[in-house]
Amino acid sequence: MARSKPGDVKRVVVWSTGGIGSLSIVAVNERPDLELVGVWVHSEEKVGRDAGQEYEHFGLGLPGRGARADAQLRTLLELLRGGQVTSPGRSTRIAPAPTSGGPQLFIGGGSLAAARRAGRFGLGLIAQAATPGLNDAYAQACRESGHEPGFVQIPEPGLVTTMFVADDVDQAWDELGEHLLHDAVTAASYRHGEGTVASISTATTVAELRDDPSYRIVTVDEAIERIRSGAILPLLPLCAGLDPEIAWAYLRRAVDAVERARG
Repeated sequence: MARSKPGDVKRVVVWSTGGIGSLSIVAVNERPDLELVGVWVHSEEKVGRDAGQEYEHFGLGLPGRGARADAQLRTLLELLRGGQVTSPGRSTRIAPAPTSGGPQLFIGGGSLAAARRAGRFGLGLIAQAATPGLNDAYAQACRESGHEPGFVQIPEPGLVTTMFVADDVDQAWDELGEHLLHDAVTAASYRHGEGTVASISTATTVAELRDDPSYRIVTVDEAIERIRSGAILPLLPLCAGLDPEIAWAYLRRAVDAVERARG
């Protein structure tokens, strides 16, 4: 197979048209070095349709999606502040009003546009890739919009993206391993060969996943140490359809770790 050279246009097939697939179609469309040549779909009724029709299905087009995202985010933030939002045909207010302005929100993404959006709205940024210039773009957008820069997470080698807190780590891997592996393999299947996204693992067995830093099961004491060092606990309690009754026990241990770390 001939090696690709700088400037070569790579032909891309996107796997499915779901949430990630649709974002992938957009990303490929914006890259001059990539050409979308096909989309794999589950449903036979979609065979032969143009990829852009997935947006047409919702009455949307590819152009202007950034402006739509901004408008929807403004609406969400106004509702969380207890405000009333009027749109064609209806008026909406959350009642009772969220306390303290609602939950803390973050923008996720790996592009400079995502970093600037987070900064404009005064939100935190959780990046999925260490794209050069992310931190600077975020900080500049914050200050230009009158916000102090907030929490930023830019992945570094060894970053944990999925964590469970357990009393017995080995026993927890026996109970959770297949669920975590399913999550990892599924995520990797639609980002084949992707080496820049922190959460993507190349593991194909539970044993391999245990050696992957992205997925970690830690003891309560280890969780307390992480919290006191300023690190977060990236919990995913219902990972890959985990039974809520099983998940609750792990979540409870994480809560206990937080309370003990603050005590």
